[in-house]
Amino acid sequence: MREPSARPPRRPLGLPKLYRRRHLHACREDNALHFLELVAMFSTMSPTWLPNGHPGRFRSFRRQIILYRYGLCRKVPKSDNAFFDYCMFVRSSMPARDKIEIGAELLDELSAARISLTLDGGQLRVRAPAGSLTESLRDSIRDNRDALIAALNNGAGDRAVARPAVRRGTARCQLSFAQRRLWFLERVNAGTSAYVIGGAMRIRGALDVDLLFEACRGLVLRHEALRTRFGETGGEPFAEILDDLPPSLEIVDMPDIPEAERIAHARDLFSRRMAEPFDLDTGPLFSVSVYRYAPDDLVLLTRVHHIVSDGWSLAVFSRELLELYTAFREGRADTLPPVEAHATDHALWENDRAATGRWKRDFAYWTEELAGAPALTELPIDRPHPARPSYRGARYSAWLEPQTCQALRGLAKRTGATQFMVLLAALQILLHRHSGQEDVLIGSPVANRMDRRFGNTIGCLINNVVLRGELGGDPTFSDFVQQVRSKVLSAHDHSEPPFDMVVEELRPERSTRHAPVFQVLFTLMTFPELNANLPGTTSTDIPVETGATRFDLSVEAVERKGLLKLSYEYARDLFDRATILRLHQRYKTLLEAIIADPGRRISEYDIVSAEDRAQLAELTRARPARYDDATTHALIDRVAEQYADRPAVVAGQDMLDYRTLVRRANGLAAHLVSGGVAPGDLVAVALEPDCDLIVALLATWKAGAAYVPLDPMHPADRLAMILEDAAPAALVTTSKIARDLPKTDVRTVLIDQAEIEPLETSPPCPVGAEVLAYVIYTSGSTGRPKGVEVKHRNLVSFLAAMRAEPGLSADDRVLSVTTPSFDIAGLEYWLPLTTGAATVIADRAQRIDGTALAELLDSQRITMMQATPATWRLLLDSGWTGMLRLTALCGGEAMPQALAEALVPKVAALWNMYGPTETTIWSTLQRIATAEDAASIGRPIQNTRVAVVDTQGRPVPPGIVGELCIAGDGVARGYRNRPDLTADRFARVDFPETGRVQAYRTGDLVRQRADGALVFVGRNDFQVKVRGFRVELGEVEARLSAVPGVANCVVIAHAPEGGQAALYAYIVATAPDAFDQDRARSALRADLPEYMVPSGFIALDALPLTPNLKVDRKALPKPETAAVAEIRVAETFVMTETERQIAALWCEVLGLPSVGLNQSFFDAGGHSMLLVKLHEKLKTAFGDKIPLIELFRRTTVAAQAEGYDSDGDGADKAAVTRARQRAEQYGNV
Repeated sequence: MREPSARPPRRPLGLPKLYRRRHLHACREDNALHFLELVAMFSTMSPTWLPNGHPGRFRSFRRQIILYRYGLCRKVPKSDNAFFDYCMFVRSSMPARDKIEIGAELLDELSAARISLTLDGGQLRVRAPAGSLTESLRDSIRDNRDALIAALNNGAGDRAVARPAVRRGTARCQLSFAQRRLWFLERVNAGTSAYVIGGAMRIRGALDVDLLFEACRGLVLRHEALRTRFGETGGEPFAEILDDLPPSLEIVDMPDIPEAERIAHARDLFSRRMAEPFDLDTGPLFSVSVYRYAPDDLVLLTRVHHIVSDGWSLAVFSRELLELYTAFREGRADTLPPVEAHATDHALWENDRAATGRWKRDFAYWTEELAGAPALTELPIDRPHPARPSYRGARYSAWLEPQTCQALRGLAKRTGATQFMVLLAALQILLHRHSGQEDVLIGSPVANRMDRRFGNTIGCLINNVVLRGELGGDPTFSDFVQQVRSKVLSAHDHSEPPFDMVVEELRPERSTRHAPVFQVLFTLMTFPELNANLPGTTSTDIPVETGATRFDLSVEAVERKGLLKLSYEYARDLFDRATILRLHQRYKTLLEAIIADPGRRISEYDIVSAEDRAQLAELTRARPARYDDATTHALIDRVAEQYADRPAVVAGQDMLDYRTLVRRANGLAAHLVSGGVAPGDLVAVALEPDCDLIVALLATWKAGAAYVPLDPMHPADRLAMILEDAAPAALVTTSKIARDLPKTDVRTVLIDQAEIEPLETSPPCPVGAEVLAYVIYTSGSTGRPKGVEVKHRNLVSFLAAMRAEPGLSADDRVLSVTTPSFDIAGLEYWLPLTTGAATVIADRAQRIDGTALAELLDSQRITMMQATPATWRLLLDSGWTGMLRLTALCGGEAMPQALAEALVPKVAALWNMYGPTETTIWSTLQRIATAEDAASIGRPIQNTRVAVVDTQGRPVPPGIVGELCIAGDGVARGYRNRPDLTADRFARVDFPETGRVQAYRTGDLVRQRADGALVFVGRNDFQVKVRGFRVELGEVEARLSAVPGVANCVVIAHAPEGGQAALYAYIVATAPDAFDQDRARSALRADLPEYMVPSGFIALDALPLTPNLKVDRKALPKPETAAVAEIRVAETFVMTETERQIAALWCEVLGLPSVGLNQSFFDAGGHSMLLVKLHEKLKTAFGDKIPLIELFRRTTVAAQAEGYDSDGDGADKAAVTRARQRAEQYGNV
């Protein structure tokens, strides 16, 4: 080969890997790296840069590639052309390590053909059986001479393990790893049809059904997989190849179905037939059904179990069936090449490679590549993952526009990638934009047929690889697709180890709720346009719906005639069909944006489709409601005129009617004005919750001022900071409270000593709705409270919305249990007083005593109560039986599902309320009809708008997690004396239709449903990651609250210095010694994945609370850091005889010296196949009392011993179902 020109040639994209023949064979698989895409890649290289620069010969090479791709020539194009000359040049400049790797791989290929190479004085010596050294292999040896010598010098020849020679005549064989998984899933869930695959077509013309069935029998005799059954001995499965296993063949006449209804009728038949299971023990595992609607109109349905077939096999089946039928019809011998290797040969090779450790380098790659990856890909689901998935699936398909398909191919060429890589990169960006995850894992199938002998094999040879998209740093699409390209090529270079073995090496956190490592699958398949019609007929494909899914989401791209069809198979447990349609529209929108400008950063692409925009405009539109352009106290004056003698405020033995309330407020207002309080001033009010408090707050308004509520129980330092920042014109308190308040220069009005006369009228004070009503101080991130300034217009609008929903009338009585320094007290005070109802104020002692609260609810005939979840739980724990006249409002914190479940049957109506102080008390609300509704914070109240925005501030459509922004008449003025913070949080936000409007950025993460309801996801400070999973602590708390002996609890995530985060639970027990850690762990493990089970439990007499009765997490004692390491529970007490026997069997199966009584089998290193062996030993020792699936519920020695010692059958039907679902997930690796 002559030297290149002075200008060094551009290194072809991936050529050191892609030019190898094993990759050329691999690319015949109709998925990721299929051949036509490689041709597209090669076309990006300038042929003038080839060493001998012949463009015509370069184009000729591409034509040869295409012929090879479609099976129209038998050999890979030889190296007698410019392209392979160039490859030789590139290879000659590769480092020695690359040469060693190439030589070692070629030695493996030669060894599989029983060809051995040795070095003799620097020369290669070849020893090969007669006929095995083909011309192609001779070329490979000659072309790779230097690499082979380097590999042999490095010892590769000694390490090479030949692939097993093709096995002949063995009746019982090993299963491949994929087959073992499928066998296991069938074993624990007998009768399932989840792994039945197939296809269907409508055939018009003269079809000879007898010849068709004869061709099917010929296929069975030709392919061992189609006459294989799967048995078991000693808990170990085996494959038995029978001399003959006739397939299930049937023909059904349907003469009475009108032609227009035949396809729909056939689809109904398919759904029933696809639901019928196969029997692995007896077979056959292959069936053909012909439905004859007319002599020239038939429908053909082919079914086969996945354990003996895969997607590649279905293509082989179709091609060979066509040839056999044609040969029989024409009375000639078929022209099919012999089947050189069968599925059992592949299983033997695979098990041999595993036993000899040939995949160590591949395992090392996957361990490094997936280190620190998230355990769950978060999708825009409509419902959370159930603890017991049903695996019910559905499918949606749609074609991309021709111009989009053409542009994608062009983009792939320009970026030096393939169409698969471009589509994959876009899908990873789409999921990243939905969830915010910077790591997105997607699985992709590979044919796993690197050896050419398996090219026409029918069997389950398929394997999966994991493709990790790392989107941190906001790369451009052009940069990201290069990352994807590199990862795809690397993944295929390390695709030999079965995915099951990769999972075992990774040892990821297992969950019964989803598949391990990846939950999204992506496939690209390309079908050549060949004549697939049986002679004398025409046929059209009929899509077959299996009604099942194995992943949360599978996206399949199919290329036909240059067009792309996208199909989405989704879990119906998680998604509504409408959500999948929107996901497709966004994917299409993103692809079009990428095509238009691949140089943009991924955060800049707009994924909002036209359909989304229309829906966003509707969802962000406010529900207008009229309200008075007046101050709140003006509304109270009007009500007082109408209901002068009705009770307004009740506190203990004191009661004020409306007339008295207004007259006392008028008198105090005059006193404040005479003391120097002017319109626009602030007045601090520090009083206990009683009638005087309401009088003082109302009087402040009547003086033209705004009130600043102070809780006398708050620390003096905090009150001092509030007084300093607010600079009030006056402080209203009592002489007793004043002694405990911080010293201040503010003029103080002691209402228990001042002589204040009630007045009929208030002082003249011309203020309007735009003046401040109050300033509420909330916690600040700097440690200093920040004051939120709320106007009368904000409050009046809010009160009008509340009167409409949840609703209040003049006949109601509202119980107030909230301190005035908590803004939600505004509803308890002012909603009844602007309606004509009564507000009943509970004292401090009653607020923290559930029994006293229950008595107050009853004695005062309360019809509405608003409280935090902690107060409602306090009431329930007191034994309160409920009150069917009561409207219950719950807010301030996320409502636990268990609390909703307990309250719904005990009250007339339960509402979940949400809203920050900055948007005036509540902004959204949700009527809770079932416990599941508690996940939603509902829709905006009247005169309020919401938008969910991404990190760029753009509104995002339903299903996408983003920050909640609230606009409308409830948005406060801002923060007092904090213009910087006000400008940051009270910003102008883009809303559909209206553009930029003033809104409050809450910092809360939500997801909007299609119906407009918001689902609260959490805040970053209450959202933790444990072992790669994102955990909402509230979910763990809700489950733990239901454990016997738990009166109250809170869960935190704690990580020691340099250690991993773990969950810790703080427990308040119902009684001394009532809480048992082991029982709690067992109960939690029944409903939660292991990573959500707390590592430690800390007993407390009571949980620390803030003054607003929320849990004070900062005041919780720190857990012992020594306990943060991974905990293995080892019991020290004596086991029973049954427990000792079972523990001994565990040790035998797991190879451990000892196990704990309550240690999980899976924690101890067990997996599904080891559980099968354990079950066999348990049957021998104790009898067949507990089914295998029950062991997925009884995962500890103690639980299994209990099952064998009990008189029952070990599990009720519901428990067996739950265990089966768990088993399926543990087996789905």
